[in-house]
Formats: sequence, C-alpha cells, structure tokens
Amino acid sequence: MTHRFPNLTGACAAALILLAAGLTPAVAQAPAEAQPFDAAMLADQALAQVRVRLRLTDDQIQKIKPLLAENMAKIRQSFVGYWSPDGAMFPALAQEVRGIREKFRASLEPILKPEQMKEFMVIRREVDQALHDTICDARFAGIKPHLALRPDQEPRVREVLCEDFEKKRDLAAGPATPPGGPAAPGSTASQYKTIDDATDASLGKVLSPEQVKAYEAYRAEMKAKARPPAS
Repeated sequence: MTHRFPNLTGACAAALILLAAGLTPAVAQAPAEAQPFDAAMLADQALAQVRVRLRLTDDQIQKIKPLLAENMAKIRQSFVGYWSPDGAMFPALAQEVRGIREKFRASLEPILKPEQMKEFMVIRREVDQALHDTICDARFAGIKPHLALRPDQEPRVREVLCEDFEKKRDLAAGPATPPGGPAAPGSTASQYKTIDDATDASLGKVLSPEQVKAYEAYRAEMKAKARPPAS
C-alpha cells in the first residue's frame, strides 16, 4: 500500500494525518516513524491533549473516542495510493479531507456543550494553521535540494510555494460560479494553469537562469511521476 506523498517521511505523513483529523493541537507530537497506524491509540493521544482545554467529561470522551478514531482512519485512507510526489495535489486532498472533518464536527454537536464547541473551533483554526505550515515546509523541502538555493533565496521560494498552495487550496474548495450560470467545463483546469503560470513567474524573479532550468527539469520529473499508476 503506497502513501500519497512518497517524498514525505512516515513521521511527516503521520503528523499530517493527526493535524488533518482536526482535534490535535499544534503542540501535539507526531508518533514515531516506525510506529504502526493505530486509530484508537491516536484518538487517545489527541483527546489527552485537549481534555483539559475542552473540559471534557469521562462520558464525553467515551462518546468522542470512536468518532475520532473513525475520522482519523478515513483521513489516513485519503492519503493512500495518491501519486503526487511534488505535492501539487495537496489542495485536492484538502478538499477531500474537509468533507470528512465537517462530518466529524457535526457529530460532536450533540455531545459537546456550546462553550465547548466554541473552543473546539478555536483548536480547529490552530490545527489548520499547523497543517498549512507542515505542507508548505514539505513542499519547500522537496524542491530545495534541486535548486542549490542561496540562504537569501530560501524564504522567498518558500513564500511562493505557500502562495501556490493557498490559491490551489481555495480553488479546490469550489470555484466561484461566474455571472450568468455555472462554470464552463475545463474552467477549473484553466484557473489552475493561471496559478501555475503566476507561480513560475514569481519564482523566475527569485531564481537565476540556471536555477530556473533546474526547477523546470524538477517540475517535469514530478509531473511524470504524478501520472496515475497503470491499472
């Protein structure tokens, strides 16, 4: 069984699963890389992190644990078999995970009190920021060795890659319907290309001509690897 992000370490992938689950604060530690996936154990760890903050009762924990374990298992499945080694499909994954998380949030409403739900949403925002940072770091770590970046170039290149992810994430959440009717077929692909072109232009302002060639070679290699595996 292959993970969707073969260029990430097991620990990083585990951190993404924990963060994407939506009930693990940024201070939580990722499980050891060699540790097998155990949804029940991870649910226990996550609940231990937030028990005091959410003021959870024993009864609430017993009700939430199986829901959280199921949520984590579904999110892990979303990471399986995904062929996007350059991270370009992170936004599509974000859309998929968003639906899973929304169902989990709705399942908590009958269990948590209003003030607990309010604090849960605060934690959710913290988790989203941590997930965003983890993804940006992973994308930058993937491309950095290929470009021989100078120290002064590194922050800007990471910023451009983050902007690329954010734009594609927002587009994956659902393109706005243009005036006069639904979006035309292929319009989303066109918007993705517009984002890619803007990213290329931004990187071109930071990279040297030699680095641009290395970036283009890396991108071509990643696109070739990102083709669906033969069935």
